[in-house]
Amino acid sequence: MIASIDPVNLLCDLIEASVGSFEASALPDQWGGSIDFLSNIGAVTRGGPLSVLTCRACDGDHPVRLEFDPRTRRHWHFCPEAGRVMVEDDVLATVHVDPEWVLDWLVTALPITPPVRRRVLVPALAWQLGDAHIGGIELTAVYAIGVCTQRNLDALAIAVSTVPPAKFGVVLTTSGAPPRRLTLPHGYQFLDLREIARPEQNCLAIDKTKLIGWIKGLRKGLDKPAQLRAGRPSDAALVDEVFRERRTRKLPLVNQRTEAGKIRAEIASRHPERDPPAVKTIERHLRKQAVNS
Repeated sequence: MIASIDPVNLLCDLIEASVGSFEASALPDQWGGSIDFLSNIGAVTRGGPLSVLTCRACDGDHPVRLEFDPRTRRHWHFCPEAGRVMVEDDVLATVHVDPEWVLDWLVTALPITPPVRRRVLVPALAWQLGDAHIGGIELTAVYAIGVCTQRNLDALAIAVSTVPPAKFGVVLTTSGAPPRRLTLPHGYQFLDLREIARPEQNCLAIDKTKLIGWIKGLRKGLDKPAQLRAGRPSDAALVDEVFRERRTRKLPLVNQRTEAGKIRAEIASRHPERDPPAVKTIERHLRKQAVNS
């Protein structure tokens, strides 16, 4: 049952609801804004007619061969119980959800540290995204769908047993996190994407503060994000975060001085409430980072 309106919730629910193709008429009118948002960012696409329709005469799902009546200029299909049944035009429209889009988005939004070595762990179920540096923690991220069934959970457990995490492993899921009593190899923990993703003006984003809170909470065995200490992130943490994201986005690295200027501009844009560090300060952090890497 799909029961959400927010774009993040709707995307997760659509991915989990079926194989990824839906009659547009099955989605309530009030979700039009969320569908438009997801369509504009490429998360869902509008496609051609479905090969299976819910018959309005018998309420059954039929594999259909649509016929067109030139006299009425409407489509129809044959129902074994009701005979010839007209099909409304709006039913012919479909919305397609592609989990691959989520994989590409997660690699960029976390971001995954290059080189990105994304690979399939279980076909159509689980993927290894790679490693990310989040809040000072080296994190190995896996994305999984359909983990609401024991069969899929068993397959996932076998798969992640072959992927030892860097420092901590997390399975991001659109299914809703299973009960914490379920344990995965290597201490992997489930995290529902609904908890950390948010819509922005023209994209979906990962709320890094929430993500760090959840990571710290999960590492402590909590079922909720840890309470983060009040205070601002350090200049070094901001420089490290922006630098890694720029590398993930494959932005050109001309030289250290130019890179420091670009990082300073991004920090100023993201954190207007604080004065960005000077270019020379950022250069110093970059030199330290190069030595420690």
